[in-house]
Amino acid sequence: MIKTLLFCGLLSLLAVSCKTYTENDLEGFTSDKCSMYPEGTDDEPNLWCDCCYQHDIAYWRGGTWSERRKADIKLKTCIQGKAGFWQGMKVYIGVRLGGFPFWPTSFRWGYGWPEYRGYRKIKAHEQDYIETKWEDFINSGTKICPEITN
Repeated sequence: MIKTLLFCGLLSLLAVSCKTYTENDLEGFTSDKCSMYPEGTDDEPNLWCDCCYQHDIAYWRGGTWSERRKADIKLKTCIQGKAGFWQGMKVYIGVRLGGFPFWPTSFRWGYGWPEYRGYRKIKAHEQDYIETKWEDFINSGTKICPEITN
């Protein structure tokens, strides 16, 4: 009897934890630019802001471990092209350590989705949600970095 109750309880928990995402679960795009790190130097305060903006698009969307790695490498390369090897490496190490999808932060991998999405691949219907929310952001006219146009 106790085993049956435990089994039923476990089964119920499993059923509750299985969630299908809908468009309403995806938050609209936001960017904090370089997430607690400067967007540039004292002389050029927005030098690599556009690199962080592009990185935020990937992080908001989320996806697989491989997609995160590619986004982080792209960020590193972009910053290195503007500010040198070490500046890019500092940011790269920071995002690799601080961007895990399981951290309860506003800048985690897949931050547009509810917590604990992990590294699940974006499905076709989720891609539709992403595109709709992205269009909403573009149409809002919000500027993230002064020198770029969304």
